[in-house]
Amino acid sequence: MHLKGLAIRINASGEDHVDTAESYTNIGSTMYAMHDLKGALAMTERTLPVEVKALGEGHPVTALKYNTIGRILYTMGDLGAALNIYMRSNKVCEKVYGHDHHYTKLTRDAVTNLEKQIKKTLRYNIIE
Repeated sequence: MHLKGLAIRINASGEDHVDTAESYTNIGSTMYAMHDLKGALAMTERTLPVEVKALGEGHPVTALKYNTIGRILYTMGDLGAALNIYMRSNKVCEKVYGHDHHYTKLTRDAVTNLEKQIKKTLRYNIIE
């Protein structure tokens, strides 16, 4: 179903349109749910440049996209890359929503928790 929608949107609006990006996002979400993490990452990353170009770096959709990519990378076990992306998401949330907003707190907590996990992992590996 999503592939048909993607084909229609590419035909109607082109490859680099936000509607087409939404179809890629839907496919990526489905792949994530099916535990196809590489496919989910590829589809989700495909949407980012389109959305940044259309909406801007400091848009809530961009923050959500960074967070989604971070979650996929985290699930794949790439903690360093996930941390970098979560930090970008937090930076956008700070700019868009302010320091005390719920979404900003969630992204800040994701960064803090992941930093703690990485430090713990590093300590554990050094001790062994």
